[in-house]
Amino acid sequence: PRNVLYDGARIWLVDWEASFLSDAYVDLAAISNFFCQPGDDEPAWLTAYFGAAPTPAQTARLHLARQISCIFYGSMIMMTAAQHGGGVADWNTLGQIRIPDVHRRVAVGAFNLDSPEGQVAYGLAWYAEALAGLTDPRLDQAFRLAA
Repeated sequence: PRNVLYDGARIWLVDWEASFLSDAYVDLAAISNFFCQPGDDEPAWLTAYFGAAPTPAQTARLHLARQISCIFYGSMIMMTAAQHGGGVADWNTLGQIRIPDVHRRVAVGAFNLDSPEGQVAYGLAWYAEALAGLTDPRLDQAFRLAA
């Protein structure tokens, strides 16, 4: 949410820490992890990006990239929490809060991303999303199709 700015006329997307040339699926995964439900919204998202219905290989690549993105975001948030004096993560809470829940709560001011505790909870939510994707039955097929 902090990387989307609105000046009253235009929407600005700001994400300088990730400003570099990379595989298109890095950005597709990052955006879809914030705005798409796995499996549900992905076909429409990929159709909008590619201008045609996605191939099985494109869908598979997005699925794999989403898992990498979740692990990346979880790790970055946990490092931020550690730098701000975040406590030890209670791994027993893994999966108790999911990313869509965090984003809904942030939108209404019911989740504090500025506190180390909130950052740890957010990092764990990203890891829970990755774990869900890595245990998804589509994973094996995604590895076969993405090549």
